[in-house]
Amino acid sequence: MAKKLRDFLSLLAFLTSLPIPRRYLGAEISFESLYMLPIIGFVRGVFTATPIILSALLHIDAPYIQAFSVVAMHYIIQGFIHADGFIDFSEAVLAHRFGADASKVVKDRFRGSYAIAVFALFALWLYSITLQAIHLSDLWKATRIVLVAETWSPITMAVVAYACREPPDGLGRLFRKGLRTVDIVGALLASLSITYATFLSIYIGATTSILVLAALTISAYTTIVLCMKTLGYANGDVLGFANELSYAAILTALVLGASLWL
Repeated sequence: MAKKLRDFLSLLAFLTSLPIPRRYLGAEISFESLYMLPIIGFVRGVFTATPIILSALLHIDAPYIQAFSVVAMHYIIQGFIHADGFIDFSEAVLAHRFGADASKVVKDRFRGSYAIAVFALFALWLYSITLQAIHLSDLWKATRIVLVAETWSPITMAVVAYACREPPDGLGRLFRKGLRTVDIVGALLASLSITYATFLSIYIGATTSILVLAALTISAYTTIVLCMKTLGYANGDVLGFANELSYAAILTALVLGASLWL
C-alpha cells in the first residue's frame, strides 16, 4: 500500500503543479502503476472545472470569462508540461516537412513561427469548444464534460507510448519502461468507472464512453502516424502532444454529441 501511494504521489507531482512534499516522494520520478493515470486526470479535472463550479454556486452568468478561466486552469494545473510538449512536437512536425531534423527541433528551447501559429489555433479551439460546452445547458453538465475529458486524455499518452518505439533517452523512455499492458487495461476500466460515477446514469455513461473512445482512438492514431513520420519514437513531447490533442478532441466529441443525452 505504501508503494502504491508513493507511485500515485509521484505521478501527481509530475503531471500536476500541486505542491507534493519531497518526503512523500522517492529519489526519482516513478512511472509505475500507470493505471492510475485516469485518477490523476480526474484530480486535474476538478481544478480545471473549478471556474464553472464556482459560477454555478454563485449564480454568475459570465460564459466568456468562465471559458477563458477553464482553459487557463487546464494549463496551470498541469504546470504547462503538456502544453510545452504540444508546442515542441507541433513545430517538429511542420519543420520536418521542409527537411529539418525533427529531433533537433523538439530540443530547441526557442519557439519559431510554427509553434506560435499552431498553439494560437489550438488555444482558440479549446476556448471555442469550452464556451460551447458552457452554452449547452446548465453549468453542472458542462462541469461533467470537462471532468470526463480530463480523466480520459492521459490514457492517450499510454496508448501512444505503447504503440511507438521507445525513445533513446529522457522522461519518455522512463515512461515507456514503466508501462505494461495491464496498465492500459486498468486505466480504461478506471476511466469507465469514473465516467459512470460522474453521470450517475447507465445510458448517459455508455453514450459518453462511446464518444470518448472514438475521440481517443482518432487522437492516438493521429499522434502515432505523425510520430512515426517525424521522430520515429514517442518522447515526452510526443506524449504531451497526445494528451492535449486528446483532451480537445474529447471535449469536441462530447459537445457535438451532447444532443444525444442532454
